[in-house]
Amino acid sequence: MSPSFDSIDQIKDMDLHIQRLDIAKDIERTIQHKIDSFESVRRFHRNGYIVFWGLYACMAAGFVWFLFMGRADPDIEIIAKTTALFAALSAAAFTGAREQKKKYLRHVKRGLMFALSQELNIKYNPTGFFRLGDLYDHLLLPSYDIRLVEDGFEATIGERRIQFQEARLIAKHIDIERGKWLSGYVMFQGVVATIPLNKYLDHHTLIFSRDYVTRKTAANMDPRFLPFKRVNMVSRKFQDQFKIYSTSETEGHYIFDPSFIERFLEATQPVGAKSVSASFYKDTLAIAIAFNRDLFEFGNLHTPTDTLAIKQVIDDIAIVADIVETLNMNPHIGL
Repeated sequence: MSPSFDSIDQIKDMDLHIQRLDIAKDIERTIQHKIDSFESVRRFHRNGYIVFWGLYACMAAGFVWFLFMGRADPDIEIIAKTTALFAALSAAAFTGAREQKKKYLRHVKRGLMFALSQELNIKYNPTGFFRLGDLYDHLLLPSYDIRLVEDGFEATIGERRIQFQEARLIAKHIDIERGKWLSGYVMFQGVVATIPLNKYLDHHTLIFSRDYVTRKTAANMDPRFLPFKRVNMVSRKFQDQFKIYSTSETEGHYIFDPSFIERFLEATQPVGAKSVSASFYKDTLAIAIAFNRDLFEFGNLHTPTDTLAIKQVIDDIAIVADIVETLNMNPHIGL
């Protein structure tokens, strides 16, 4: 029988591998009937995916045979028509394979994530809980042309209701001479979270990892950043890893007191994130945690759901919860 979860704090505190594995096993047993029903759907879409790729492989082999072995003196017009037919059929095969993967994500992954979230007593929305545009004034995220948002969660940490979701921001490069968009560059991939503060701040304070602020923020080009001044901290370790900017140096020191700095360093070291950035603005704390991998992945099209897949999602939620709590809770200033 699956244990009862009163809040996400119980998940966050289970920082040992065996404990989380036991929780994953209990949840797997509880939702096994749902896993079984979704497994048949997964196999259906996987087989469809394989069929479409198999058709493409057969067409490609036939096309190559036709070009190089089928005719000693092929007619140019026939080659052109065959090439056009091959291109059209290939596009259809690619589209069919992609649709199978989309349907898997829509039917299987979302269904399992809803079931898991219910067991963990948190809310789940496959398209996220807030618009990234709402964070524009936070100056936290880099400029982008395309945004992809998925796997949104709403939970309670301590007494705060937080929302966090996975996001990928892509900037496209344009060839001015040809007037064409070229391949995009991922500016940010990770988790974005929002937490309400208990007090309204008169000024705006930002914290970035040194590498992140150098490469991707608007620190040296966005006029909105002009009122910000660098806030120096006593901790050399902190200074080597992060930069703090604020429209008020006094408020910057007020938020990042020595005890908060130590807890922040402790929380951000073991998580495997590329960078952790935060914005204290008005009555909201916004956090951006960049990763080199996708998060909240409930298996995939070719792999059945098992205990380890459930545990991986729990681990990802716990990572976010640890960082959010450390940034959020500063008892000395009542945030």
